[in-house]
Amino acid sequence: MDTIGRACLLIGLWWCLFSSGPALQAADSGITAIWANSGEEKVVRSDLRASSDPVAVLNSFWDGTTVRIEGARNEVVALALHLEASAAGASAVSVAFSRLAGPFGAAIESVPASGEGLFDWRGREIELFFVRYLEIKGLSRLSYESYDERHIPERFRRPWTGQGQGSGTWLDRPDHNAFYPDIAVPLELHPVFAIPAGSTQTIWADIYIPKDVPPGTYSG
Repeated sequence: MDTIGRACLLIGLWWCLFSSGPALQAADSGITAIWANSGEEKVVRSDLRASSDPVAVLNSFWDGTTVRIEGARNEVVALALHLEASAAGASAVSVAFSRLAGPFGAAIESVPASGEGLFDWRGREIELFFVRYLEIKGLSRLSYESYDERHIPERFRRPWTGQGQGSGTWLDRPDHNAFYPDIAVPLELHPVFAIPAGSTQTIWADIYIPKDVPPGTYSG
């Protein structure tokens, strides 16, 4: 640990976080996979990569069972939790995460909140958000209508030749009309939710590491 004081956050995920009964397995709850990343990559609503290949989603945050994040005191770190329901929809889904226990009895935690309290971060070192999706129906004409395809985000590039000259229409772009994560709503406003069949639902978490907590490993 350096003089700033860094904290390593270990967050274990279990199937019992989901659905209306205790400790239901994925096949019972309708959820076929759980995984996490830093949130820097946009995971579209139809992306079910972990259900088909759990190894494909392993990353520096996610080892297959645990989220591992490092941060300094007085820093906010974040993660995106992805819940997949590939074969059938999942109903009555809920996610709970409000405390990380650290050394010497220290903790990073949040108190329950409602109403205007949802927008007051004091006493709420862990905040969860229900992510809504926005359908991408086109690219900006000003920037991209006759643009070099190599300068367009890779997931939206049309087939191209030569100096990036594209061919085809919007429907020839790989991610046309995909639903991208965009709006984040406090999870307290959606404490129980459903995931349609063939969809992924993302839950975003912000974790504030207080100025006065001792450095070390915090787990939950």
